[in-house]
Amino acid sequence: MLPLAATASMVLVLSSLSLQAMALQERSRLAALQRLRSQEDQLMSAAQLVTGRLQRRHRCLLALPASAWGQDASCSPAAALAELLEPATLPDPVRLLHYCPQPGEPPQATLVLELASTPTPRRASFRVALAPGERQDAPPRVVGLQDQGLLGGQALPAPCPEPAP
Repeated sequence: MLPLAATASMVLVLSSLSLQAMALQERSRLAALQRLRSQEDQLMSAAQLVTGRLQRRHRCLLALPASAWGQDASCSPAAALAELLEPATLPDPVRLLHYCPQPGEPPQATLVLELASTPTPRRASFRVALAPGERQDAPPRVVGLQDQGLLGGQALPAPCPEPAP
């Protein structure tokens, strides 16, 4: 009788340990999912901040790829450009990695941001919907922003074609 009771109690102990391990594993998975959603939120907030600043203060840059932004100091001074590429007003460091306007109808641009405060930097891609300026010679304006998702381990989008002179 004693070996049977010891075996039964051992089975109960092992099953309770197994249940506890499963609960801890689920809790860990939920915490990781919550961190990921928080990072996605931070990247979307940063995208809204960057596109808002482009729209309000630097509309002349909307039609140019990010690689050409520093070439025209009259459009955007170096200090303002640095703040646009790495906004310091956000709680976590974010960098603008890629901005490429794409001609066509409707006009749009691709924006890629990186959240650098995580052990493995998170990158997200966004589609910026543009509309032509009010006049023929006016720069485009931002009319929408759509999250394209996290890039994970994917490479950055292809470099922008050089604008025609």
